[in-house]
Amino acid sequence: AAEAAATAATRARETARAATTASAAASSAPKRADWMLVPPSSDDWTSRVDPTKLKTRKFASGKGAKAPGEKSGISAIWTETPEEKRQRLEDEVMGRKEVATNSGKGRGEKVPGEDEAEQAAIAKRIREYNERNRGKSLVEEHTGRNGGKEKEDDPSKRGFDKEKDMGLGARIGHVQKQDMLRRAGDFGDRFQKGKFL
Repeated sequence: AAEAAATAATRARETARAATTASAAASSAPKRADWMLVPPSSDDWTSRVDPTKLKTRKFASGKGAKAPGEKSGISAIWTETPEEKRQRLEDEVMGRKEVATNSGKGRGEKVPGEDEAEQAAIAKRIREYNERNRGKSLVEEHTGRNGGKEKEDDPSKRGFDKEKDMGLGARIGHVQKQDMLRRAGDFGDRFQKGKFL
């Protein structure tokens, strides 16, 4: 009985020694800080600072180096633990959180139909503002002076002009002139902000 007690005590000491050795080895193994393992978030200070004005600095690993405060968005999915994943999926099913997808709908992006309507509303407001606060264009002022009508040229009331009377010059008629002015009026739309896709 004494031998069995001594053997049990020896085994207990060896087990305790092995456990302390394993924990000491685990604690002495190099471990990276959280900020090294977690990808940067979009609201990180590095996204707001101008990269051309950055100065050289030492590797930040002291008190000043801080990990991102809250995991959010797509980047959190890459670094979450199984427990966090289970909790996230449970929250999404219950409707407590929005579903994180790659499409970005949960991050404030707009539906395409709403974007077109908003663009049309903005264009209308700009047009109304320009009509209220800006003067007429030179073309509008010039056509407004003579009532928008080209003065009829009566050859019996003037002297002979070879270019006018013989039609040798590149004379533009009234209809052609109005058409050119109408097309030139669309230049404001051509050089505005483009609408892609």
